[in-house]
Amino acid sequence: MGPDFTLTPLLAGRTTVCCWWNPRRAPGAEGVLHDPDDPRDRFGRNRALYRLAWDHGLRGVPEPLGWDVGQRLGLFGHVEGRKLRPDEVTERRVGEAIEFVCGLNARREALGP
Repeated sequence: MGPDFTLTPLLAGRTTVCCWWNPRRAPGAEGVLHDPDDPRDRFGRNRALYRLAWDHGLRGVPEPLGWDVGQRLGLFGHVEGRKLRPDEVTERRVGEAIEFVCGLNARREALGP
């Protein structure tokens, strides 16, 4: 990546999220692991969720900047913030999450089957 960049894993599991930092911009990359015994297309579903959100003006997820379908990687804009501590999970925060999910579901239903 060069001397101006550092790569930091943020989450790991079936989806691995990494962030690389540079002085000007801090995008992140998401890679979705594929289990040959699991027929679900996790990468395709994640990609569809991000596209649905951004195509309909919902900004509760990072901006998708590009996709490498063959490598099952997505490149996203950086969102400043951190994971909430348990004592920060308030009624207001839960309401924001519910509003986001309801917004996604409304757009998805409008698209039809």
